[in-house]
Amino acid sequence: MSADKPPLITKCLNCGKKVVVKYVRASRDYSQKNHWGYWTEAKENDGCYTCDQCLFRLYKNYRWEFCQLIPNKKKRVLLRQYIVNGDIKGKIEPAFSKLRIKTIKKE
Repeated sequence: MSADKPPLITKCLNCGKKVVVKYVRASRDYSQKNHWGYWTEAKENDGCYTCDQCLFRLYKNYRWEFCQLIPNKKKRVLLRQYIVNGDIKGKIEPAFSKLRIKTIKKE
């Protein structure tokens, strides 16, 4: 029986935050949850990872882009389920910052 591999530590391709990717013994590979190449099925994205917040933001704030970037319908449904079940967590961000809203009201 082989020992577990240590977690893979990388950076989010979008925001640069640290992403820790767990090793899954059952599949004998690292988790695909944050693997951007897995979701997009594009060879140029293979080995690129995104943090939970960026995946959450893509789903919540950019629905059109979400559908365009993830062409496989089954994978879109799976990512949506990860978010709904709380496996991928993030904060909902407002469309405009408070500073920008104050500027708009003054104009």
